[in-house]
Amino acid sequence: KHTGGADMKILNTMCLFNQYTLKTNFYKPGKVAMSFRLDPGFLKNSPYPRVPYGIFFVVGAEFRGFHIRFVNVARGGIRIIRSGND
Repeated sequence: KHTGGADMKILNTMCLFNQYTLKTNFYKPGKVAMSFRLDPGFLKNSPYPRVPYGIFFVVGAEFRGFHIRFVNVARGGIRIIRSGND
């Protein structure tokens, strides 16, 4: 079955995500969400004027969230994106 290269694009994206993951709670038991700290280096060739200091991505059963900081200590907090199925 021909997938037009979509399967390789998905695999390559997953490998890239794993390459830039600095820290995760994936292996901890009893978690209610998975969290990933990403190396912002993957954005160095982007058109944005500044590369973030840290990027955090959180995935729960009913939400997705992210936090982007530009300094070591950030104010604000995580931004939650609720599923459109609610």
